[in-house]
Amino acid sequence: MEASEDLRPFAIITGASRGLGAEYARALAARGYDLLLVSRDKPRMDRLASDLAGRYPVTVDMEAADLAQPEAAHRLYAAARQRRGALDLLVNNAGFGLVGEFVDMPMARIQEMLRLHVDTIVESIRLFLPGMIERHHQRLFDRRSLPASLHGRVCRDEGLSHLAVRGARGRGSTVWGAYPGLLSRLNRDGFPHHRRGPSQ
Repeated sequence: MEASEDLRPFAIITGASRGLGAEYARALAARGYDLLLVSRDKPRMDRLASDLAGRYPVTVDMEAADLAQPEAAHRLYAAARQRRGALDLLVNNAGFGLVGEFVDMPMARIQEMLRLHVDTIVESIRLFLPGMIERHHQRLFDRRSLPASLHGRVCRDEGLSHLAVRGARGRGSTVWGAYPGLLSRLNRDGFPHHRRGPSQ
């Protein structure tokens, strides 16, 4: 690790290969963040990382991972610790939805959705937050589903994930939340400010 890396903030972005995740990566790289991009789509991540590293004086690492699998948060935490000792910003962006009648949805896909939208988010916050609190750099960004919140579909990430976010706020953390359908209304000077693509 170069000494200069310790002077730059470090962010993890899940679901970072395209859509909103890629836009968050571009916005943060432009602000001088070193990045750990996380996605299942390694070829897209390779292209994004190469583009960012060529445009900005930052370090861009990648972790090809399926965050819908058991213990994914623990593997992500270990991967991050191998690259940097401390985290400044965690962007929980990865997600997917299911279309159709609930009774027809495959149980395996429902279980993957619950692991990704609840288990991995809660466990990631729990793993990373103590070190962030110690350094007084507690910044979390949680992308939520507007249709899920409005219609109560299976893909809503309520309950424990909200409890984790509230707990982070209670320790002095800065927590952002975004509904992709409303991003066009955000202040251009706020985070995030790139809004070209759909979320992954």
